[in-house]
Amino acid sequence: YKIKFDMNSRFYIVFLSIFFLCISTSGAIAADAPYDYKNFKKYNPDVNKYEFVKNYIIALSYLKTIVEREEKAVSMGFNELHDPIHVKILIGNNAKDNLNLRIARNLLKNFKNQENGLILKAIDLFTQACNVKTVINNEEKKYLTNLYNAQTEGQMDTFGAAEFNKNQEDWSNRRKEASKEILEASLLVQKVLISAETNSYGDFEKLAVTENERDNLLDRLNEFYGEGYDDEVRDGQTFLEGSVSAIREILKDYNWQSYDG
Repeated sequence: YKIKFDMNSRFYIVFLSIFFLCISTSGAIAADAPYDYKNFKKYNPDVNKYEFVKNYIIALSYLKTIVEREEKAVSMGFNELHDPIHVKILIGNNAKDNLNLRIARNLLKNFKNQENGLILKAIDLFTQACNVKTVINNEEKKYLTNLYNAQTEGQMDTFGAAEFNKNQEDWSNRRKEASKEILEASLLVQKVLISAETNSYGDFEKLAVTENERDNLLDRLNEFYGEGYDDEVRDGQTFLEGSVSAIREILKDYNWQSYDG
């Protein structure tokens, strides 16, 4: 599932809203200008930001194999399901994916009891996306299990390509929408990293993490994803690549000082 900035899409509107709210050419945000900037300070207090972003990056890492499997599933044809051994492997992958989704959700649970509105919104989006993907996986697993049982009982003729193609298109479209929500959450996490403190001119100019914490977060991104996606969010990336890019972009933008800088 690739990012496409359609100017009429909900995702494009969300992206622009966050962009204009949080970015200026100087790398600082004026707190005394638009009203939204004051809301940004109000709803983005500096509480547990390093721990939250660290856990969020780990949560994203649990989605990596899921995204890779989803990409392959889009182009899978019905003829590939004639081998019961392959079908059994796919059923096992569904179970593994749901376990990873549960772990990813649980990594963020401990941060739902705080007052940072951006963090809470990011958690809601991420959790909702994981829940949707879990439901789809269960539907797919049920279909594959029924198919596997039919194969072992010699009743494969009860399943046809038309039904599979219809299901696959439905699962693919819903997974894509869920992946968009994960990217929206990641764009919010990017802004969570901005400190609510302002300088003497009333501008936001710092991140809410120290230099050491900043390096640790970059190391975690490199550990899970290598040094790829080293650019801004753009067309053609997967939604996971865009999520990594969003977080890495602000951490590597040294126009934003570290908290102890």
